[in-house]
Amino acid sequence: MDWTIEYNEKEKILFVKTSGAGTWDENKKLCEEVFAAARKNRTHRFLVQHTGGIKLSIVEIDRIPDLLEKMDVCAEDRAALVYDPASRGSTMLTFLKNVLYLRSYHLQLFTDIDKAVAWLKIETPASPDEREN
Repeated sequence: MDWTIEYNEKEKILFVKTSGAGTWDENKKLCEEVFAAARKNRTHRFLVQHTGGIKLSIVEIDRIPDLLEKMDVCAEDRAALVYDPASRGSTMLTFLKNVLYLRSYHLQLFTDIDKAVAWLKIETPASPDEREN
């Protein structure tokens, strides 16, 4: 799995582009780099453009909230994940969103980058009933 991380000062959003389906260790390293960059830039907003599907198991996805807790991810942090619904393992992303929601983390899935950016700019996350996607 490859990735780039760039901070957009104007939008106050950390933009992350990933490609390829990563292992648990690769995803852990990505999270560490993303949250280090976020803290450095004092942002709590993340936009992840993901291509290449997902190959984490259900058990590994279920462990992600514990990983985020160890990284001191807080209630202010919000991530918008833009993906191709036809990509390999995309249904697992819905499972990931639900697992994170149950632990009070804010992840929303999008297929359109403009809608993702607009959601990140909202001061308070919408309730599940108010979300467009």
